[in-house]
Amino acid sequence: YYVTIAVKDLALNAEFDGMFTWQLNECDEDLTQMEEISLTATTFTVVDETENTYSASYNGEDISITGINSQANEGIDNIWYVPGNIGAGRVVSVERAGLDAEGNQIYLPANTKVVIAEGVTSIGSIAFVSNAGLKELICADSVNSFGLDVFKECVNLEMVKLSNQLKNIPSRLFSGCLNLKEIDMPNSLNGIGESAFYNCSSLIQISISNGVETIGNSAFQGCSSLQNIILPNSITYLGFCAFSGCASFTSFSIPLNVSFIGLQQFSGCTNLTDVYFGENVYGWKTTNGIEIVSDDLRDSKKALTYLMQTYTMTWNRTV
Repeated sequence: YYVTIAVKDLALNAEFDGMFTWQLNECDEDLTQMEEISLTATTFTVVDETENTYSASYNGEDISITGINSQANEGIDNIWYVPGNIGAGRVVSVERAGLDAEGNQIYLPANTKVVIAEGVTSIGSIAFVSNAGLKELICADSVNSFGLDVFKECVNLEMVKLSNQLKNIPSRLFSGCLNLKEIDMPNSLNGIGESAFYNCSSLIQISISNGVETIGNSAFQGCSSLQNIILPNSITYLGFCAFSGCASFTSFSIPLNVSFIGLQQFSGCTNLTDVYFGENVYGWKTTNGIEIVSDDLRDSKKALTYLMQTYTMTWNRTV
């Protein structure tokens, strides 16, 4: 599969003398540059063979895509490839998607798959916010950072593959993605931000790799279909309401090294019957001075009772 694009200088209102062609590698869905010409314009648009258009800025070395402007033609597979290079310039970021020429919100066509190619390193805040056409996202391993609210309320997003270089899932990255069912969580993570998966009500299972230390406030709040979550012992902090409203939980295991449990941790977890602290149980103290000794937490049902009776308080480990 080949993608051919033309570059147009907005300032001169004239097309460059040349086309760019990329070949899709069937194995990794990466884009390999086949031809190059030099770019001198600071702003330009890119039009691919499916008549998707991109607006971009260029500083002489790096390119930032500042808008993904038009919708794919009917009858063509709705796959959008964001290239890692345009001519001599490296595409390093995607700042916004779904804008028309005047900057107004437009939407990707239904069931669109977006593939971010190798070379792109960052996706800016609100880049795809509320874009109901987005169904699937594939990120190359070069993508190592996201802004805030990037995919917030992309209500038809179902599957995500993140980069294996990503260190942090920022606040509200997938908040309100009601149909998100599957996400490939990278082993490189060390933190999950506030409301990162808030109200992802179709998410059933998620596995978090060792190395993650913090689960932010409301990170999984309202994930009502979430039945199983595997938390590593590297976690030390469970933020306020991190798992509130996870109504499908029947049991939950507190990782060994957790030293802070935020208030209303299991509020709305209506089917939860057991909370396990494991064999190496420590003593805890709530914000209003209630002390819970380790022996009282060895029983999973008693542990849940304590947590629910003090759900308006935070817990801090005492030893």
